[in-house]
Amino acid sequence: MKIREVAIDTTDLDEAAEFYRDVLRLPVAAEPERVTVQVGLSKLVLTRGAPFAGVHHLAFGISPDDFELAQNWVRGQVDTIEG
Repeated sequence: MKIREVAIDTTDLDEAAEFYRDVLRLPVAAEPERVTVQVGLSKLVLTRGAPFAGVHHLAFGISPDDFELAQNWVRGQVDTIEG
């Protein structure tokens, strides 16, 4: 099964769009009430929501053959915590 679209709420659409576009350098389409991020063949749809006490968790699937390449790419985009 492949997930084609996931929607999550955020309190700040502009900040979320900046993160996915400027930090992760993913294609982003911003509209007044939603931001759509293209992640491979899937879409992440961010909509404006009320503050909440929990955490949204989102993971991207990466094939084992591409893991090192993806890890190096992420390290080039953001500061990471080495464990």
